[in-house]
Amino acid sequence: MTAQSRLIWLLVPCAIILGCAYGLCLVAGLIEVQHMAGGGDLARLTAVFYAYTYVGFAAPYVLALGAHVARYDLLLAGTAVLALATAALVGPGPGPAPGEGRSPA
Repeated sequence: MTAQSRLIWLLVPCAIILGCAYGLCLVAGLIEVQHMAGGGDLARLTAVFYAYTYVGFAAPYVLALGAHVARYDLLLAGTAVLALATAALVGPGPGPAPGEGRSPA
């Protein structure tokens, strides 16, 4: 969107922010994989995580193809809805309140 609007001065700040966000998401995902993996499953689950991560690199291409059918704001809104649905599906469920379930020391 920044390149389309011809606001060239926004390209570098946007690239920095998006690059940092990608790095944080990658590290957070790897930490979650490490928490989920059992003793012998870490390598396999890490490989699956990276495979899905690389498939995600196709998202800008898919959005560019979709731009022939719909506007970018609609496509990005749909992407946001998918991201929220995914977060709701894989997010932590209700658990004990902080401090509950601990025995006194």
